[in-house]
Amino acid sequence: MFKKIFLLISIIFTHTLFCDNSINSQNFLNKQKIGTKDTSFKLGLESITDTTIKNIGPVALITNQTGVDQTGKRNIEILLDKNIKIKKIFTPEHGLTGKVSAGEHVSDDIDEKTKIPAFSLYATNKTKSLSLANLSDIDTIIFDMQDAGMRHYTYITTLFESIEAASQFDKKIIILDRPNLLGSLMEGPLVKKEFKSTVSFAPIALRHGMTFGELALYYNKYIIEKPANLKIIKMKNYDRDKIAISYKLLTNLSPNITNLQACHGYSFLGLLGELSPINIGVGTDNAFQVILLSDIIKFSIKKWQKIQKILSSYNVQSDIYRLFDDRKNNYHIGLKIKIPNISNTKSFKLLIDILKFFHDNNKNNNLKLSFSGLFNKAIGSDKLKSYLENKINFNILKNSTNKELLNFYNKSLSCALYKPFAKPEYL
Repeated sequence: MFKKIFLLISIIFTHTLFCDNSINSQNFLNKQKIGTKDTSFKLGLESITDTTIKNIGPVALITNQTGVDQTGKRNIEILLDKNIKIKKIFTPEHGLTGKVSAGEHVSDDIDEKTKIPAFSLYATNKTKSLSLANLSDIDTIIFDMQDAGMRHYTYITTLFESIEAASQFDKKIIILDRPNLLGSLMEGPLVKKEFKSTVSFAPIALRHGMTFGELALYYNKYIIEKPANLKIIKMKNYDRDKIAISYKLLTNLSPNITNLQACHGYSFLGLLGELSPINIGVGTDNAFQVILLSDIIKFSIKKWQKIQKILSSYNVQSDIYRLFDDRKNNYHIGLKIKIPNISNTKSFKLLIDILKFFHDNNKNNNLKLSFSGLFNKAIGSDKLKSYLENKINFNILKNSTNKELLNFYNKSLSCALYKPFAKPEYL
C-alpha cells in the first residue's frame, strides 16, 4: 500500500514539473518573439502610423505609377483605407500611369478606380507649379514617388516645386520616403544660376546620393527662403548600398526606365544620349543599356573594344551588340552594358572619359558630334563641354567640380536620415 502511494506521488510530481517546464519554455519563446527586432526593409509608405497621420485634413497626393508598396498596392488605396481624404491627385512628367513619353505634354486625368481627379504638373518640356487655386481646399500635401538618383530626372523638380508651394501657401507637406537606386555616391557639379531649368532646378550634386526625404530636408534648410511645414516618414532598415544592388523596381519609373539596369545605366547614359549621333536605345527594350552608332558611320570594332576597356575600368561589363532600330530604320552596332554594383561605378568620371574618347575620335568630323541644347542645363554648368572642346584644361573642371561637391556634401550631413551616409566621389 505504501509503495502504491509513493508511486502515485512520484507520478504527480513528475507531471507537475514537466508541465511547469513546458509553460516556462513557452513563456520564454513568447518573450523571444516579442523581443525580436523586425529587420525587414519598409518604405515610407509602409511605415505610416496613426501618430504620423493624426489630425490630417484634406489631402493633395502628388504621385504616379511608382507610388506602390512592396506588394504592388497603390498608395491611393492605402491612404484611403487609413481614412485619409484624398481630394485630388497631382502628377509629374509621364503622367499618372507613367506611359507618356519624355518631354511630352501631360493632360489632366482621372483615376479610373477611385474617380479622384488627377491634375498635371507637367507641360511640354517643362514642369508646372502648384497654385493657390489648386490648394485652396487642401490642408496637407503628401508626396510619394520613386526617384532615379540623378538631378536631371524631373521628379526631383516636382518635389522641390511641391515644397515651394507648401511654403508659399502655408500647407503642411509629408514626404513618404523611398530608396536612392544609385547607392551612396555623390558626384558632379552643382547647378549654376544661369543654367537653372526643369532638368536642373536646384544647386545639388548631379548624382546626389540622397533619398527624396533627405533632399526635401536639404531644400527646406538651405535653398528655400521660407521653410515649409515639412515632415518625413522614414523608411525602416534602409541601407543605401545594399538596396541599390538588390532592389527590384516595383513598377516602371518611366517608359524607358523599366528595370534596375536601365536605372543604373541612366546615371551616365542619360547624359551621353544628349550627344548626337550616339544612340542609347531610347524607345527600345534596351533603353539606357546600350551605346550604339549607326552602321553607316563605320565606327570600327577596335574602337568599341577600347570603349570596353574604359567601361571595365569603372566596373561596367559590356559585350559587342548589334540591333535594328525601327525608329531610325537601320542597323546600329556598339555595346550592351551591365553594371553589377552601381556603388562601385563612378558615373560622372565614366561619362567624362567616354565623351572624351568620342570627341578625340571625331577626326575630320566623321561622327558629326553635336551637343543638344539640354546638355549644359542637365550638367548644370558649361565647364564640361568647354573642357571637351579644349577651351579649358581638366584642372579647371576638376577644381570647380570638387569645390562645389565638397560644399554640398558638408551641408548634406545635417540632412542625412540613414547610415551609411552618402559619400562624395571627387574628380
